[in-house]
Amino acid sequence: MAETSLPWANNGIGDAQAYDDDEWSDWQRKLFTHDRTLQGVIPGYESELEVTNPAGNTIRVAAGGAVVDGKIYDNSTDADGAVTTPGAGSNYYRVVLAKDWAAQTVRAGIVGPDVASPPAVTQTDGTLWEISLATVQITSGGVVTVTDTRRYVGMTMAAGVVAWQSSAENVWTGTPGTVDWTPPAAKIQGGLIRWTGASSPTGSKAVTFPKPFMRAPAVFIQPQTSGLSTATFGITATAFNLSFASIDGASFTTADFQWWAIGE
Repeated sequence: MAETSLPWANNGIGDAQAYDDDEWSDWQRKLFTHDRTLQGVIPGYESELEVTNPAGNTIRVAAGGAVVDGKIYDNSTDADGAVTTPGAGSNYYRVVLAKDWAAQTVRAGIVGPDVASPPAVTQTDGTLWEISLATVQITSGGVVTVTDTRRYVGMTMAAGVVAWQSSAENVWTGTPGTVDWTPPAAKIQGGLIRWTGASSPTGSKAVTFPKPFMRAPAVFIQPQTSGLSTATFGITATAFNLSFASIDGASFTTADFQWWAIGE
């Protein structure tokens, strides 16, 4: 078995050696990313490199940080670019973070346009390695749609979610199934909510997640008020709806619930 350890002073003792940037990048990639083709954004730092369309044809990457194939990237302010309105149909773009070996930089950029679909990322070792932050569609009428594609860094255990079983990979809710997959990263959010209304044995309430997910997560509800059965519906990446019914037909004017959501 080949064993090694680092870092040590470069004094020729034990595992000590001179380390180059590729070695540091390799270890940072191993520490922080389970899937270097997708993951990169550092959660909870600044505005998490969120991509928006503040006005017109402007595409904005907010402040944040990332680990792009082992290279640490930091952006302390908004980075703006622009997309072009087509004469007909739609133009598609992809907003990326690009690690450039020749330039020795990591920078945000917009790839495209493509008239059929968002361009694929380029991932070539030793030359250019891109990870996706968002896709953008702009129609001939100037309507801009930004779709979040960020994946967050995290240990291999992906915030404690080591496996998920559903109908297909990346499906947290919806059609049941027996496909086992390992989430590359996961968020767990939760909260306590209260429904209030006219005296009734049934009710519903809309809940917005404190932070949006990449796609619809799995949502779990626990009534804090006894005598209720619950269900969820209308789950999206940003919100869900809760409904409840009294088990014995009694009416309520207030009802408390605890919720948990797990997803990317």
